[in-house]
Amino acid sequence: MAALPMGLPELTTISARCGRDGQRTLLFCSTDPGDGASTVSYAMAQRIAGSGKRVLYVDFSPQSSYTCDGLQLPRQNWCLSGGIPRDAYFPIPGRNLTILAAAKAPTYPLAYCETEIIRALLSGWLSEYDVVIADAPPLNDDNKTGLPTETLAAAFDCTVLVVLSGETLLVQLKKALDRLREAGCTIDGIVMNDRQMPDLRAEFSRQIEKIGGKLPRLVTWLKQWVETRRVFSVEF
Repeated sequence: MAALPMGLPELTTISARCGRDGQRTLLFCSTDPGDGASTVSYAMAQRIAGSGKRVLYVDFSPQSSYTCDGLQLPRQNWCLSGGIPRDAYFPIPGRNLTILAAAKAPTYPLAYCETEIIRALLSGWLSEYDVVIADAPPLNDDNKTGLPTETLAAAFDCTVLVVLSGETLLVQLKKALDRLREAGCTIDGIVMNDRQMPDLRAEFSRQIEKIGGKLPRLVTWLKQWVETRRVFSVEF
C-alpha cells in the first residue's frame, strides 16, 4: 500500500483544526471499501506523532485490517471492555507512535457495542496518550463486527470521512453522512481521494492522443511540450 506524504495539504488542514479546537480523539472512515480511509488515517497518525505528541493508532476493522494486511502486524487479543494487555500495543521505535492492531476476534461482543463503553475506553487511552486516531469500517459496507461505525464514531471528538473521487456516488455520500448525523457524530470534514483521477499532465496527454494518427509529428511535439512544462505539475 502506498504511503501518503505527511505534508499533504488535507493532513495539514485537519491537524491544524484539531490542534485549534482541542480535539484529541479522531476517527477516520469511508463510505465504501477501498476509498482510502486507512491510508489517510495512518498518515495523519504519523504527522501528529511527528509534531511531538504521543499518538495511539487503533485499528477497529478486524475483518479488513490495514495494520495486519498492510503493516504486517499480528492480530491482538483485546476487547472493547478494556483491560488490554501491554504486549498488545506495538510502539514504533524512535517515534511517538504506538499501534493497537486489529483484534483477533472478527466480531465484538454485543454487550460492549455501546458509545458510552467506547468513551470509557478512550478515556483510559487519553490518560497515557495525547491523541487517539482510529480506523473504522466503511459506513455503507456490510459491517459484521457487531459495532456499527456510526456508534463507534459518536464516542470520538470528531469524524473525518474519506471519499473516492470519481467513484463514490452522491447518494452513497448522503447515506453515509445521514448515518453519522443521526448518531450525533461531529463531522470534521471530508477528504477527497483523487487516486482514480488523472493529474493535469496526464489529462492533457490523453486529450492530445485524441488528435489521432493523421498528425503523428504534431502529437509527439505536443506531448513533449506538455512533459517539459512545470505548470502541468501543479496540483489544485
